[in-house]
Amino acid sequence: MAVSIRVLIVEDMEDDVILLIRALKQDGYEPDYEVVDNGEDFAKALQSGDWDVILSDYSMLRYSGLEALEKCSDMDLSIPFIFVSGTIGEEVAVEAMRAGARDYIMKSSLQRLGPVIERELKEIAFKRHHRESSRALQKSEEKFAKAFRTSADAIAIAKACNGEFVDINEGFLRIFGYAREDIIGHSSRALNIWRSDEERDAFVKPLIEKGVVRDREVQFGTKTGKVITALLSGEFLDIGGEQCILTFTKDITERKEAVRALEESESRLRNILENANQIIFTVDSDGNVTFISPAWERIMGHRNSDILNKNFLEFVHPEDLETGIIVLESIKEKGTLSEPVVLRMENVTGEWRWLRVVGSALDSSDPGMIQYGGIAEDITETKRSEDELRETYIRLNTLLEAIPDLVYMKDRNGNFLEVNRAYEEATGVPRDQMIGSRGETFLPEQTFRLNVETDRELVETGRILQFEDVFETPENTSYHSITKVPLKDGNGYVTGIVGITTDITTIRQAEQRYRSALEGTIQTMSKIVELRDPYTAGHQHRASRLAVEIAKEMNLDPERIEGVRVASLLYEIGKINVPSEILNKPGKITEMEYELIQSHPQSAYEILKNIDFPWPVADIIYQHHEKMDGSGYPGRLRGEEILLEAKILAVADVVEAICSHRPYRGSLGIEKALEEIESKAGILYDEKVVAVCLNLFREKGFILGN
Repeated sequence: MAVSIRVLIVEDMEDDVILLIRALKQDGYEPDYEVVDNGEDFAKALQSGDWDVILSDYSMLRYSGLEALEKCSDMDLSIPFIFVSGTIGEEVAVEAMRAGARDYIMKSSLQRLGPVIERELKEIAFKRHHRESSRALQKSEEKFAKAFRTSADAIAIAKACNGEFVDINEGFLRIFGYAREDIIGHSSRALNIWRSDEERDAFVKPLIEKGVVRDREVQFGTKTGKVITALLSGEFLDIGGEQCILTFTKDITERKEAVRALEESESRLRNILENANQIIFTVDSDGNVTFISPAWERIMGHRNSDILNKNFLEFVHPEDLETGIIVLESIKEKGTLSEPVVLRMENVTGEWRWLRVVGSALDSSDPGMIQYGGIAEDITETKRSEDELRETYIRLNTLLEAIPDLVYMKDRNGNFLEVNRAYEEATGVPRDQMIGSRGETFLPEQTFRLNVETDRELVETGRILQFEDVFETPENTSYHSITKVPLKDGNGYVTGIVGITTDITTIRQAEQRYRSALEGTIQTMSKIVELRDPYTAGHQHRASRLAVEIAKEMNLDPERIEGVRVASLLYEIGKINVPSEILNKPGKITEMEYELIQSHPQSAYEILKNIDFPWPVADIIYQHHEKMDGSGYPGRLRGEEILLEAKILAVADVVEAICSHRPYRGSLGIEKALEEIESKAGILYDEKVVAVCLNLFREKGFILGN
């Protein structure tokens, strides 16, 4: 079968073209060709065609073969260029080969044309295959690198000779809790990642024997000491001539916990099923009982086998048979009972028991197996004591009317269905005017909007809501704690809302008094430090102002910002244990004096730790001289071990200290302070805190002030 080939022929002799085409066909090719004899046509042909080979005469009247070859070289084409000429000499042929020609054939030796073209096409195919293989390999390596970087699982490469980690991904750091520098160059055994040497050997031995281990369940220890369950896979690979072990660790702790929880849930369900006071049953579409729980024997006295595979209507009171038939037809038609049904059924002694029944269709993987499930509750005693229950309801309603909290019930659209007397008195609106409305006519606008929003959220989520609201009038301000509870039907559908509003004004006023007293104490303690150290008078307040601004710029919530403010007003309190002659010493202090000054965070902690602040004030102050690299004091904490508030206070303290006058030197100025924190960012000080502080001064024009 002839091989199709596209040939561009550069030739000005028609007879020679015919000879070329004939030679190609004789060698088994079916050429699709184009003939050009000048540079312009040659350039157009190169741009418009996808050629397998170019055959060119060396010398022509209007064009030169070398010019054509040069054009191909300029365009960086990989098309084999072969000279076919009757005038080319050996030196010229060598020159042409050096210029990029793949071969030269004398017109008197056209029998060589087929083999030369075959050779060139094979070489082109080989190069193309090599390029595609290289690209495929590159893509494969890129995919592995991307998978290594982005995998949620822990991937690690370790030396086979000693187990030292060569590389790890982010998933490894996240799962095990280490920093990269803690891992690289260390082995898993040195880091105590393995729970035991026996478990490690149980993984390593089959890895050495088989070269690969897949999904072995193991337990590991993290940096914090937490034990995780994981699936560990490993295999050997060669990296730069060194044998290494590639491991994949999938954390299945949550999955194992979920399985355990599911097993516990199934166990609980079995216990519920076996011990429930209600009769749980299933029937087929004809009413034949296919399952009955043990409660049937306890309540009715019959053995389960007495009713299994029998129609439940055989046990129903004659007067309730029609109701039983209607129940079965209704559940077939609607898939559920729209409301509970009460039937009498006969127990083993012949006594009729009242049963309250609910039910619905059950999902089944077999469409031909239609089942209906239900719960039957024995309400015989309930029926007998309806009068007592009615009396109890009256008492409960009386109690509801008597309690001081505001209680109300709404439908799912937020319309009032009922309110107690306290709610009626608080609003000053008669109960009958509230029922059926959403409160838009008698509630303050802000309170009404809050009610609408929270009612909608409760209906959508089905969750209990707890929040506070403030009622303000020209005469006074009152605070209220509000709890909203969803009312749900048997399917979990929210049908209504019960709300309870409690007046907590007294509590909030007491909190305000406490806050006021606490603020006075804070200011007094801050003043004590300044009185003992007049050279740093105002230091705490300036540092506090800067620390608070940094905290605000970092979008901390208001409570944390307040904690920063309080801690930064008290953080020098520990200096009351440092002799004033050392604090105010104008000259260089001794090493012993410096150690005494360094003790002030510990002293402050001892002073403040037993004060019941709403914030971790003692811990913030204790850590405010700690450094990111662990070179600080007193605890040598590092990085994430340091509270964010302490990192903020550390930067504010350094900036203010450099800008302030000291007994032993004058102010060094704000630029010197900013240079200090900028040069030590990430080393001594938190990078994010430093960036925010620099932005405050350099971009937002913050001034430290007096």
